[in-house]
Amino acid sequence: MAHRRELRITGGEFRGQRMAMVRGLNTRPTSSLIREAMFSMVGKIDGQKILDLYAGTGMLAIEALSRGAKDVTLVEIASGAIRTINSNLLKLNLNGKSCVVRQKSANFLQNTAERFDLIFADPPYRALEECESVVRLSAKVLTVGGILVLEHRSRMIAPDPEGGLTFLKTRIHGDSAFSLYGNE
Repeated sequence: MAHRRELRITGGEFRGQRMAMVRGLNTRPTSSLIREAMFSMVGKIDGQKILDLYAGTGMLAIEALSRGAKDVTLVEIASGAIRTINSNLLKLNLNGKSCVVRQKSANFLQNTAERFDLIFADPPYRALEECESVVRLSAKVLTVGGILVLEHRSRMIAPDPEGGLTFLKTRIHGDSAFSLYGNE
């Protein structure tokens, strides 16, 4: 029997709480070190509306709620990941501040009328086209002054900004990296 792995929330109201991970090898959760670095670079998120694309375990969205976000939308296509997300949200009684959408991230970005202050996107590491698609499509759903945080392989060059986004910076942590884009 496989042992169940867990992640810890790194900051805010729920700091230290353990969250379930998705079973199997198809989901790669963002490490606590990278999550802390992301939130440090993004700064205060009090009252912000957050979008978590390729949500996996939901840790980025849950971490955002723990740190003061107003509400989160989590987009995921895998049913096992959605079960884990719902379990993690229920454990902390965060269902009223969250919306889980079962859809491909690109489809969500193309079809939503909502606007978000902060978007986290963690597409599969080998999917360069998906990274480019997220950057291209995020501009229309980011508020003015909003930020896109794109996690990717450290060996991959961050996609060029499109649609009004501006590349801000990339931070590398071992095999992982994340790039920030702003919507001016």
